[in-house]
Amino acid sequence: MKNEDLRDLSGYSMPELFLMEVETQSGAISEGLLILENNPERIEVIPSLMRGAHSIKGAARIVQIEAGVRMAHAMEDCFLAARDGRIAIDAKAIDLLLRGVDMLKQIAHANTGNYSEWFDDHEESILALITALTALIESSRQNAAGLPAMGFSPHDPHRSESFPDNLTPVGELRMRETAADPFTKPARYVRVTEEKLQQLMALAGESLVENKRLRPFSKSLLQLRVIHSELAKVVDHIREEVEPHTTNEHIRLHFHEIQQKFGAFRNKFNELYNEFEHYARRSANLTNRLFHEVVASKMRPFSDGVQEFPRMMRDLARQLNKSVKFKIFGKSTQVDRDILDKLESPITQLLRNAIDHGIESAEERKAQGKNSEGSILLEASHSSGILSVIVSDDGRGVDPVTLKNSIIRNKLADAAMVEKLSDAEMLDFLFLPGFTTSNTINQLSGRGIGLDVVQTMVQEVGGVIRVRSKPREGMTFHLQLPLTLSILRSLVTVISDEPYAVPLARIDRLLLIPKTDIETIENRLFLNSEHHQIELIYARQILELPMSSLETDNLSIIVLNKRGKRYGLVVDRFVDERNLIVRPLNPRLGKIADISAASVLSDGSPVLILDVDDLLYSMEKNFTAIQRKEEDTPANKQRADRRKKRILVVDDSLTVREVERKLLENHGFDVDIAVDGMDALNAAHSQRFDLIITDLDMPRMNGFELVQQLKSNVNIESPPIMVVSYKDRERDRIRAQNVGADYFLAKSGFHDQTVLQIVSDLIGKSEA
Repeated sequence: MKNEDLRDLSGYSMPELFLMEVETQSGAISEGLLILENNPERIEVIPSLMRGAHSIKGAARIVQIEAGVRMAHAMEDCFLAARDGRIAIDAKAIDLLLRGVDMLKQIAHANTGNYSEWFDDHEESILALITALTALIESSRQNAAGLPAMGFSPHDPHRSESFPDNLTPVGELRMRETAADPFTKPARYVRVTEEKLQQLMALAGESLVENKRLRPFSKSLLQLRVIHSELAKVVDHIREEVEPHTTNEHIRLHFHEIQQKFGAFRNKFNELYNEFEHYARRSANLTNRLFHEVVASKMRPFSDGVQEFPRMMRDLARQLNKSVKFKIFGKSTQVDRDILDKLESPITQLLRNAIDHGIESAEERKAQGKNSEGSILLEASHSSGILSVIVSDDGRGVDPVTLKNSIIRNKLADAAMVEKLSDAEMLDFLFLPGFTTSNTINQLSGRGIGLDVVQTMVQEVGGVIRVRSKPREGMTFHLQLPLTLSILRSLVTVISDEPYAVPLARIDRLLLIPKTDIETIENRLFLNSEHHQIELIYARQILELPMSSLETDNLSIIVLNKRGKRYGLVVDRFVDERNLIVRPLNPRLGKIADISAASVLSDGSPVLILDVDDLLYSMEKNFTAIQRKEEDTPANKQRADRRKKRILVVDDSLTVREVERKLLENHGFDVDIAVDGMDALNAAHSQRFDLIITDLDMPRMNGFELVQQLKSNVNIESPPIMVVSYKDRERDRIRAQNVGADYFLAKSGFHDQTVLQIVSDLIGKSEA
């Protein structure tokens, strides 16, 4: 909500309106105070602080919250004294004023519930804070506001002061109008549900698609005009051949009539075609404007979601006794409101990690030759149809040795496996639930509640996160997200003569390579590109589609990146980049392997959108299957014929799945993977497993729901189910047993021999 907005009040209660007023103005006041703290000479921001406090005071008076009136009034007096040069807004004053902001927000939130009870518990702290604010200007002003002495009721109906001129005493909160033009009518806003916005988006998208059907129709009309012209020429040719050799006047009259009809048809056709073209252009313009307006209605500036971060970083720096300069770039970058809401928690976690784990103490920085003041940057921008959010710091980075020791200490891998991991694979462990590199526990770190929040959010919206760390130089987290959840910037390709779309944010690069540059080693395709060996696989193999009718001398390759390892997906050809309106698949279909959603192309034809995470795992499984086939020899043929026991590993964490899969496969089990409960349920419908190992916290369908579905579905032969949880909570253990789990293993007890022993107890050892 902006200061110049005038809200429609029909959908809001008075406490809700007061809360909106306080949240808006308190954010602006906090931002101004932080500006003054870093730049004391910026006194031009003080009038805006006065206006903010004055607006809150008037709003509090309207809803009869005398505590809010007194608090805002004391703050306004401080700003007035600062403007007149009677007091200095120093660190002590800013601390008190920020505490005042916090208290006003608490008052506003409490007013939406049981305010009287809340006030009874907080009256003393409110009075103490007002007293402290008043003391700042005691020497320059003696209770000039005319308010009674300390002591007041939470709701005081007696209002001795007149209403501010930006408010009216009729139960209506009104935002200050700053427009210079007195005839400018403020914008009005109404509440619209998310469901309505989605419906509008769908209808606007359909309108856009339907309008584009007019272009092929226009081309057909042009073809009709060409045919008509050719027919007229044929008739003219016949007339020229016949007329000199006939004396029949009727034939001559018929030819003349035909010529007139052709001419009349041509004139009428041209007239109607021009009208149609004019209509098509107007319709295209209107539908495009409608579509972009609906999209714009879902967008908000990045600043709306990061307003609280400067204050948070200031408080954390003081708490940790660190000197930090925090900057935000790209505040005006437009972001889908759904994505912006989801970004708050991940960015909070990244910033807290940066200031706690990343930035060193002033003494440590000086010893390393750094500036004693650390730097943390938050930046948002648009790039190639993708929202880019970067959180970076110039701190200590991640020490590889410390990270290796943490992986081993948390029993996520043994020392031998850790030594084989690349830097990118090791950094991936940071995103595991419960993982921490801190040896101590405090209010900010060491509790294992961390970067898994970030990765979960990124995966939910179909984005990717890249991490770069340089010891003693700093760390950077780069989130690449779709601009909006309703529209997906995609590469449209052709696979087996059908269109398929790949989210652009998930593509590392595109290659068009002559077939002669491809190496074949033991029936496997490889490409050497920029010192990387990329294994290739045809998309039609993954999707189980027939051969394409298209034959070319080049291969169209989509390079996908997973933890620093590159994979090449071969498609028939690239079409182009397009903004696709995402259409979720019918939930009754369940999770379709390798497919995430659908859309409609501009010509009205449907297109499936590939699920890149599913696709990567399908590719890995395919590579593994090829490798197993190559390793078959007559000597072990009899051993291979004996059926391996099959285990389904279900976890939304890439690294966890990989660790569990390798452990079990190394001990002779045949392992399949599923990315969440829904994926696992679909797999259980179509395949038989001897054991299912599942996580609890997963998107779409969690572990509890999966176990319950498997145990209650008479159409599924339910195998033993082992639940692995990162949170060793007794209530989770009991709930897992109640829904039918056969074993509950806390992550703290997860190590190779324990897991293998439990698997052996549940289904016996591998027969292969």
